Amino acid sequence: MRDIVRRGELRNYHQLEALMALYTLLQPTAPLPQMRRYALSPDAGWVLVDEILQGEPKIVVECGSGASTILIGLALRQVGSDGRVIALEHDPTFAARTREEVERLGLGEVAEVAHAPLSPQWLRGRSFEWYDPRAVEGIESIDLILVDGPPRSTGELARYPALPMLADKWALDGTLLLDDADREDETRIRELWEADCGPLAMDHVRSEKGLLVVRRR
Repeated sequence: MRDIVRRGELRNYHQLEALMALYTLLQPTAPLPQMRRYALSPDAGWVLVDEILQGEPKIVVECGSGASTILIGLALRQVGSDGRVIALEHDPTFAARTREEVERLGLGEVAEVAHAPLSPQWLRGRSFEWYDPRAVEGIESIDLILVDGPPRSTGELARYPALPMLADKWALDGTLLLDDADREDETRIRELWEADCGPLAMDHVRSEKGLLVVRRR
């Protein structure tokens, strides 16, 4: 029992360290939204922010929205380029909440939350509920994709469609990040992506819920 408590304390301390680093680096003008639980954890957020600062993407597409949208917006503003993020959100209430956070932190010029209801997409001989593709129709090239939705409650392998649906827009030197990579569904998704969209270089980064970094070989 003492070891379990100790491990929990170390995990919490690690997340606090990452959160403090994010505040120091990004210098938000207001408190960041709550992280962990269903949201991106601070340690995964740090990997995401570092990817933006190093790669300076012009277009970021996020599957899902929330605290991660704010981190992306702040990082893009830190880079100082004309980059922007489009967050796809199927839940209109949550989309409105994220838009409020975007405005609260003054990120309206770099962050857009698109209401994209889930609709059937036929892949691998079956139907998946995924974001309405019309939300990304006007985008020609995506430099960075963050896959943190739809939630698992919407169906088995809910996040699988992200890569096959966006592959033709994904830049050749682009990066994809898959959150919750330690879950069984996401492990299977990794295998399917390699089979359908490979060859891919995949790096499993240790974080609270696991983060998969995917690039083309």
